[in-house]
Amino acid sequence: MHDRLVTTIRAVLLRLSAPDYVERMLRAPEQLSAWSGVAGVLIDGQESDVPLPPAACAPCAVFVRSGSEVDPNCVDGFVEDAQQLLLERCASSTPIAFATAARVARVAAQSDPRNALFVESAAYSLLQTGSEFKRWLEGNLKGSRRPGRRESVVDTQRDGDCLSITLHEPDRRNAFSCIMRDELREALTLAVIDRSIARVVLQGSGSNFSSGGDLAEFGSATSPLDSHLVRTTDSVPQLLLDLRSRLGERLECRVHGANAGAGVELAAFAGVVVASPDATFRMPEVEMGLIPGSGGTVSVTNRVGRHRAVTMMLSGAVIDVTTALEWGLVDGVEEWR
Repeated sequence: MHDRLVTTIRAVLLRLSAPDYVERMLRAPEQLSAWSGVAGVLIDGQESDVPLPPAACAPCAVFVRSGSEVDPNCVDGFVEDAQQLLLERCASSTPIAFATAARVARVAAQSDPRNALFVESAAYSLLQTGSEFKRWLEGNLKGSRRPGRRESVVDTQRDGDCLSITLHEPDRRNAFSCIMRDELREALTLAVIDRSIARVVLQGSGSNFSSGGDLAEFGSATSPLDSHLVRTTDSVPQLLLDLRSRLGERLECRVHGANAGAGVELAAFAGVVVASPDATFRMPEVEMGLIPGSGGTVSVTNRVGRHRAVTMMLSGAVIDVTTALEWGLVDGVEEWR
């Protein structure tokens, strides 16, 4: 069964005409196998009188070509020609993560952010136990992995009512390690508790804001369930939500350089994101057999909308600062360093 499904996926991101797609959806309750192994569907962009069902009904990711006249609620994304190859490659290599990311983003777009964070974390933990993530680990982390420092990777400074928080492990491009998460959580907790702090500025030292999850720690969790508990009880994203609720635009994140994964997801929670002209953004988790695990299905979706967020996640494409500004992933571009 597995080989047959992988073969089906690897052929191409499944292309269907609108009538064929609707016909499959209508018979899905009686013939669930109609969707076996389908990570995503690219619906023919030709005009059709056949109304599409809501995307919430689909068991996989659903795309149409950019410019197609369809109800946005019926699809997960609008695909440019340049993105199609990236989507096909990701659907081929990690079909389970591919379909899961789209469905979790649908939940995030319709749910209270804290509930959506719980769903994201549960799905992330489940995927950590899967064959796709295991295969990625085996293929990409064969060499030695250099762990980072075990303390003092987040600097905090207070000037009046402003708290500045700096991710500070520049020699590892501010990889988001467990110790960095814990120290960042402590700093944000202080800002939540101390109501005299009226402004928070989050930034990174060195060449970039953050390169995302620490690869030296990938696959090292003894229990995905324990990791899920940490993400949902000692949660940096939830603290950022609390701070944004109180501070609004006075919660500012300054980003620069090449940012990926958590470096994109956490920044997007800020009330204001200021990017330097060299900033780029990428969400690579799906191609690793995972989904965003630092709140990205919530924060990025809320900033750029579900369709663009899903396309970012499922293609793994690099987004330049001009596009990020156009989409609303950042609020301003300036050389702030």
